[in-house]
Amino acid sequence: MNEQQNSTQPQPRKRFADQQFRAAARFIVRYRRALAFLLMIVCVGGLYFARNINLDNSLELWFLEDDPTLAAYREFKEKYGNDEIILAMVDCRKDGMFSPAMLTALYKASKAIEDDTLNFRRVLSVGLSPYIGLHNDELIIEDLMDGPVETAEAAERIKARFMDDPFKRKILQNASSTWAIIIAEPVATPDMDTRRPLIIESVRKKLAGFEYRLAGMGVMYDELNRLSILDGGVFNAVAYTVIAILIFALYRSWTFLFMALGAMLFSGLSFLGAYGLFGQNFNMVTIVLPTLMMILSISDVAYVYNNYCFNSERIRKNREEGLEHVFNEVLSPCLFTSLTNTCGFFALTASSLSVLRTFGWFAGFASMTEYVVSMIVSAYILGRVELKEDIQIKRPMEGPINWLTRHIPSYYRQILLAFAIAAGLGLYGLSQLHVDTYSMGFLHEKNPIRVDSDKVEEVYGNYLPLEVRLLTGQRNGILTVDFMQRLQKMHDELEAIPGVEKAASIVDVFKKLNQVWSDGTEATYLVPDSDAKIAQLMMQYESDPDNDLVYMTDNPDYTEARLTVRVPMLSAAVLRDYEEKAMQVLHKNFDGTGVTWKFGGYVPLYARIISYVTWSQVSSFALAFVFVFGAIAILFRRLSAMILVILPNVFPILLTLGVMGLTGIRLDIATVTIAAIALGIVVDDTIHSLYQLYDPSRSHMSPTEAIIDGVKEAGPAMFSTSMIYAIGFLFMVFASIKSILYFGVLLSFTIFVALLCDLVFLPAQICLLRRFLAKDFRGEDETSVSTVAGNDDSTVN
Repeated sequence: MNEQQNSTQPQPRKRFADQQFRAAARFIVRYRRALAFLLMIVCVGGLYFARNINLDNSLELWFLEDDPTLAAYREFKEKYGNDEIILAMVDCRKDGMFSPAMLTALYKASKAIEDDTLNFRRVLSVGLSPYIGLHNDELIIEDLMDGPVETAEAAERIKARFMDDPFKRKILQNASSTWAIIIAEPVATPDMDTRRPLIIESVRKKLAGFEYRLAGMGVMYDELNRLSILDGGVFNAVAYTVIAILIFALYRSWTFLFMALGAMLFSGLSFLGAYGLFGQNFNMVTIVLPTLMMILSISDVAYVYNNYCFNSERIRKNREEGLEHVFNEVLSPCLFTSLTNTCGFFALTASSLSVLRTFGWFAGFASMTEYVVSMIVSAYILGRVELKEDIQIKRPMEGPINWLTRHIPSYYRQILLAFAIAAGLGLYGLSQLHVDTYSMGFLHEKNPIRVDSDKVEEVYGNYLPLEVRLLTGQRNGILTVDFMQRLQKMHDELEAIPGVEKAASIVDVFKKLNQVWSDGTEATYLVPDSDAKIAQLMMQYESDPDNDLVYMTDNPDYTEARLTVRVPMLSAAVLRDYEEKAMQVLHKNFDGTGVTWKFGGYVPLYARIISYVTWSQVSSFALAFVFVFGAIAILFRRLSAMILVILPNVFPILLTLGVMGLTGIRLDIATVTIAAIALGIVVDDTIHSLYQLYDPSRSHMSPTEAIIDGVKEAGPAMFSTSMIYAIGFLFMVFASIKSILYFGVLLSFTIFVALLCDLVFLPAQICLLRRFLAKDFRGEDETSVSTVAGNDDSTVN
């Protein structure tokens, strides 16, 4: 370039906060031993707090404390107890449900569960179901059985009493009386998640000797917890092993291997210590965090090692100065890649789901911690290496990447067209994406707990309770003929809805009382015909200490009644549909009466997740977009960089969501994290590419020459880290929980697509926009595309 040209060209570019990063590099290198020692002390000390971490997959943890649906759920539990029942379906096909031996065995098992008052509040079964009858013209309420059955005559009497009660026939057996039902209600305590495995194991011990199937929300939660522990341990070990093998296979460098493994180890330990310090528990979403943090630490280490290789001659001459130069080169871009990761994670804090907020805060913290840990570990290990002349510097896929970049300028239009077609397919797939979540569906089809649940629904019917509180607002408001008749009509109309079964409420008790005080025939099993009769029957019933009013109403005020129906264990969208249908029946029967209602229990919480998932996806991705590209704007401080970075990083997210839509993978409580997290991760390589593009040493080149030269330098590190990421996450395909499986596979796919975007799409985009970008460069660009394409570039300096 001549002097006239130079006088009209932009001034040499300076890097962001160059002096500060130079000082930080000097500090890390000079005090690397002390920093490594301090890091070890902090990580080992953190293990003390890590032991406090438990597993919790219960539904409550997804909701914020001030959520009105959660408040209604807790209010219901406080008033009526735990809706997290354990249902045991016992096989009676061999001897019959009403044989003396089977009745005795069922009674003993039920009684043993009931006697465990520390764990169980109530047990219903053929042995412990309440019998309402008359003895010497006095009402009696007692358990159907009071001990072992010795004779066939006693068994027949029990059978007659049982079959005479429609409620018992409906709730405590299957239609053919070949399977008996035991329903155990655990005591609702704040430490339910810790005690749940012991409670379920207690039931299993009491049922030893039976052929049975166990079902219930608690049983499902316990299995998710167990598998979360299994998957968490397995994938940390697998990720560590697989990454170690990949690193050595790609680099053939013991130095880089120890750098990577050290960063992974100390990043994981520091995260676990902080997570335990703040009293957090893992669940089927957050269980991936340790593995995620370990894998992310590879990126910074890889770029340190890549720069170390490029500056090997400088390091051979003077190790201390050479290392300071290396860290001065990598601290800035690695900081901003960590910041973009952190931004992607912090975006999840905008979610309406509590567990995603927790995920976002701790993942963001861990991402910045990983940056610090990686720099300290890298400085310490590289400071102990004597770099000699005969050391071979391996840069994976350097030859193929150089070949690829040389041909991009010749075919950039075709490349952009291919990506545009793929984007169109992604948009179509996105239009097919469904928002839903299904906790039982997180278990594989052959999982024993899911198999048992399916068997119970097939033989017995639906067992998931949908709870409604009917509030009259008046003392004795439910003790009227009008209310009881409307409640009975609710039973009939709800059970007429396909999938809604086994309605139960206090109206069943009054119908039985009416039958007992009448002629005892089936025709008198109906609602009493006067308010006075209802009041008289209630006085008789509540005077018996064995009544079950505490489970059905707010005795002694009688302002409200509890109504329970059973629905299928299906997805949130289906359960929301059942709730809406129940709402229609409620409006039909109670509008204009002054009666209001509140849904309680598990189903309303679960149904609300759909709207929360949708909002979480939109809000977290939007916030991630603002945070991530805001960080890029701070780093590069130019409009052109902002324009260049958008499409290569939005495209992988679009294609991933499109593939989800085309393959039927739902956007649920697990996959909702993908977009925001992936955006924070995939932008890393783009930052490194743009950092190379705008490096002052390339300011004399054209934009096309600068990006091609930059990709040649950074491409091997981009390829190796992306492959390590993608393959590390891909091993989650063997997870026992589908949420972890989908998280790993989708994130792996996104990272692979992002690599293609950074190696191919970004250079092609720059070729297209070369005239727009030329003002930031001093090289002539009119013929730069053809010139670069025609050059047979040698290897990078």
